[in-house]
Amino acid sequence: MTATPSTPALDGRPDATPSAVSTVTLLLRDRERCDALCAQPDAAARLLPRFIGVSALGIGAWAGVQGLLFSLCVNDLAVPGLTGEPLWFTAGVLFLAYEGALMGAQVAGLPTFSFYGLMAGFRTHSGRIATESLRARATAAVVLMGLLPVHLAVGLGLVLFFDEPSTAGSMWQGLVLLGGGMALPFVAGLAAPGSLVRAFRGLARDAAERPDGERRPMPVLLAVAWSAVFTVMAPLGVWRILQLLVG
Repeated sequence: MTATPSTPALDGRPDATPSAVSTVTLLLRDRERCDALCAQPDAAARLLPRFIGVSALGIGAWAGVQGLLFSLCVNDLAVPGLTGEPLWFTAGVLFLAYEGALMGAQVAGLPTFSFYGLMAGFRTHSGRIATESLRARATAAVVLMGLLPVHLAVGLGLVLFFDEPSTAGSMWQGLVLLGGGMALPFVAGLAAPGSLVRAFRGLARDAAERPDGERRPMPVLLAVAWSAVFTVMAPLGVWRILQLLVG
């Protein structure tokens, strides 16, 4: 009798739903196992909500930190509707704007991603493309959470040092809290293309034997094309949602 290959288990059991901690472990430390799970439709379907949850958790943690720093800042940073407001309001606005824009950019970009996948020589289904896209964003969210303690420490230091309105305080707090803080999710997002390149290099190896004349897979080209589309759409989405929420 021929043995049937077993499905890689989630949390030690084939039918288990991974916890947030085990999902982070899959993303950072057990990437080969994550590759195998993403390649199986049933396992990928169980992972997708977890990838979305990790992504939202990362943005939520960032929104809480950024909202706290904005609420403590006494200098005018020229951000109407965000500075000087209660923590819950500022954090909620930031979370809705960034999570809505980032998720919206992914959903809107999926048809384009599929087209780019065909142009880059990959034969795969849309479910795998969606899985790898969300996996890349979840990886970026984990990196974002790793950067938050540094941002919080520097931001609190500036808030405590410039505890009275001043020109220098407005300049430095604006540079760190407004410039660096608002851009931090996009800085962490630089980890996403690396995740995509790695995943699609694996797909290219799996499809090493191809008919003569068929396009050779180009994982780097695909990751660059995806990143370019996302980089254009997401910031515009953030700006537009912030306009709608705070005017």
